[in-house]
Amino acid sequence: MSDHEWYKVFETQKMHEALMVQSILKEHEIESVIYNQQDSVYITLGAVSVMVKVEDGFEAMNIIEKEIL
Repeated sequence: MSDHEWYKVFETQKMHEALMVQSILKEHEIESVIYNQQDSVYITLGAVSVMVKVEDGFEAMNIIEKEIL
């Protein structure tokens, strides 16, 4: 990650869900990164998080809530 502070807006154990959220955020021109903390052998252990810049956190949470939930 870079010099920006990042804020977690979504967490899952399924990489495809994180990629879907990242794609939705990209459509709304919000930069995001995926932070994968899953175990390389036991992928059911750990989480995959979607992170955005702190200043985009509120907007990203609203988009995720409307688009996914």
